Amino acid sequence: NPKGGLCFADKTLTSNGVSPGGDATSGPILRYCGKVPHEGPKTPFAPRLGINYRITPKTVVRAGYGIFFDSAEGREIDDSADIYPYSVRNSLNVTTNASAPKLSNNMFPSYAALGPFPASTLTFLAVIESPNPLNPYVQSWTAGVQREVFRNTTLEANYIGTHAVHLLDRRNIAQPTVIPTDSLAFCQQQVNGQYVNLGTAPCSNASRLPYPNFTNFYIDSDWHGYSHYNAMNIKFEHRAHDLASTVVYTWAQSKDDKSAAAGVGATGSGFQGFMDNHHPELDYGLSDFDVDQRFVASYIYEIPIGRGKKVAGGINRAANLLIGGWETTGIATFQAGFPFGVNATDINGVLNTPSERANIVDGCNIHGSLTQVMQRINPACFSQPGLGTFGNSKRNFLRQPGINNWDMAMSKTFALTERVGFKISGDFFNAWNHHQYSGDTGALIG
Repeated sequence: NPKGGLCFADKTLTSNGVSPGGDATSGPILRYCGKVPHEGPKTPFAPRLGINYRITPKTVVRAGYGIFFDSAEGREIDDSADIYPYSVRNSLNVTTNASAPKLSNNMFPSYAALGPFPASTLTFLAVIESPNPLNPYVQSWTAGVQREVFRNTTLEANYIGTHAVHLLDRRNIAQPTVIPTDSLAFCQQQVNGQYVNLGTAPCSNASRLPYPNFTNFYIDSDWHGYSHYNAMNIKFEHRAHDLASTVVYTWAQSKDDKSAAAGVGATGSGFQGFMDNHHPELDYGLSDFDVDQRFVASYIYEIPIGRGKKVAGGINRAANLLIGGWETTGIATFQAGFPFGVNATDINGVLNTPSERANIVDGCNIHGSLTQVMQRINPACFSQPGLGTFGNSKRNFLRQPGINNWDMAMSKTFALTERVGFKISGDFFNAWNHHQYSGDTGALIG
């Protein structure tokens, strides 16, 4: 039905007075469509290939490729109460006969017949089952080289890439279509600050509904989400008697059209989240959880002073209680912040979008002309889009502050005998008291 309808799988509903619903003008809102949702294939092909080759006694190269199928959600949040036929709201009254004996078949009275399914109850559906579910899967490939550069010291470089398809998206396919470009000026006309043509087609939301039978939300479980991830990882590792240290640097980029089915994260709305649900590709950008650079260094250093060590190795046990047994540890983390965008107002709700984005002013330096303490972006570089138009800024094109954190510890072990001792340790979290800023909302009130 081009005006909007639902399939159901129980054929008996077509003859018991409940279906099909609707009328001559709207068409059959309910239709028997056989077994839905369709079953997924039982024989997914998921090959794995790995290569590990030693070029020299100190150099090894590795590579691999694999396809990994993911699990799939059937009902994400809601139960089946809002899905036909369980959403039928009928008041069923028993038929009684006061003169009949109490111990008779009146103990099991008949009920009134089910009424036809009212089309009005189809105007809101939270999340429906997809009639064509797909199997989400990830292709992953890696390549790397590892070399022993010194004794007990290795250097490793790796590339990691993934491509995921058929990811679960939520999409409000009942979102009104955009106002035609040649009608924008008519819809944007104002008198005394009021838009005077919003009740007239094509300015009104009702005139632009893709499925007129559904006047509110029609959230479809759509299995066409996709993502890409590429990363370079460099790792330096040293393991010795007194010192163990690991230094890792990662450059990465994660991009997707949506970072979670329900829009969880820095962008989007809790129930779906695309700016334009008829063109979800416009939301393809950095993932809400993308971190493009991360550096982590960790170490455990047993200070070589005291009995049996390089310095003062011959001192007696009493002196060793004072100067021996010291150890220091630490983890230093430097990480770029998460991405975010700049939101705007959907004027008069004409777009019916949860994620209207701001316009970028041409030629303006977003990170220049900063006048306030702790100001990071120039608000003059953004403007409110006009009524009925989407903003031209991209999803997640800015980045929050990152992490600059040092955790350190100093400990002293008192060796009372060869096998008995105790340790005193002092731990310092964010030892240099660096501020860790976050929480850029990017909100712009139009």
